[in-house]
Amino acid sequence: MTNIISGDPITLFTEVPELEVLQKVVGGWIEHVPLPDGRSMWANEEGLMKGLAYNPQASEMAGRMIVGPVAITPPEVDDDY
Repeated sequence: MTNIISGDPITLFTEVPELEVLQKVVGGWIEHVPLPDGRSMWANEEGLMKGLAYNPQASEMAGRMIVGPVAITPPEVDDDY
């Protein structure tokens, strides 16, 4: 089970959820936005075309303009090294 810490406009996950969960949070196809701290932000790939609202908190975190709700997941751990 995926733990959700907060909600719209930024949903924080304690583990990486299934693709369908990310798509539901952002409202469509997902776009990966790497964050400086190693976490991943997931935004709506068509957010600008759909006219989604500017998300100032997510934009500040990403260092670029982000629109619509986003999901943030922890860094993935590679156990194969």
